[in-house]
Amino acid sequence: KKEIATTIREKTYNLVTSSYTEKITGVDIWCPVYKGYTIPEKMEKYKESGKPYWGYSCNAQMYPFPNWHIDDMNSFLSARAKGWIMKDYSVSGNLYYETVLFEQLSYKNGLHLEPTDPYVNPTKYPGSNGDGYLFYPGIKYGIRGPVVCNRLSYIRDAVQDYDLLWMLENTYQERGIDSQPIPKSIYEKIHQNSQVTLSSEEFFAIKNNVIDAVLYAKDGKFFENISAIDNESKNQGGQYGKCS
Repeated sequence: KKEIATTIREKTYNLVTSSYTEKITGVDIWCPVYKGYTIPEKMEKYKESGKPYWGYSCNAQMYPFPNWHIDDMNSFLSARAKGWIMKDYSVSGNLYYETVLFEQLSYKNGLHLEPTDPYVNPTKYPGSNGDGYLFYPGIKYGIRGPVVCNRLSYIRDAVQDYDLLWMLENTYQERGIDSQPIPKSIYEKIHQNSQVTLSSEEFFAIKNNVIDAVLYAKDGKFFENISAIDNESKNQGGQYGKCS
């Protein structure tokens, strides 16, 4: 805690959430919404800037774009797929604005925030239930501490998925194998222009194949397309175990 507090006091980062523009100078981190990375010209600018670039789901980004809202058409999948989209775009961080500020945007007597009960009213900003709430006050139920939302566990899993994808690429590179074709075949199944395009069942099938691809690579067997894993596993009689 002391180290984090010291960092906050000693360094303020200029994190820019607008789209890339040469008019903004002194940028430490670019952080546009995820759909901003679907424009090739802009993507090149982020890479050429030499600055880290993060992703921002924001309250305005709705399904099928990745977000952490309660009433997403598939909240679990959207939150989980974000880790894969981040890895595809080489996004190194994610911005989430506010996690425990229990207030609601109000237009009564002018624009302002007013206290609210997040258990009763999940809408801090119109149209994005749950945005800004990842923890809830435990005192209402006699808990001395925060109550964690289910979405936070999905976010954790997405970070682990990011690491799994890194492991796949790293395993190929360590063995001198081109690590680009197989990730490309994975991301094409997960999203199109940062919009989630698959079902939960399809997602877990792909993840299981990625796990198998890592294990096959360690045994010296490599693939250029993730779909080829299914046929190989059947031929081997389900050689590797499946994970959730």
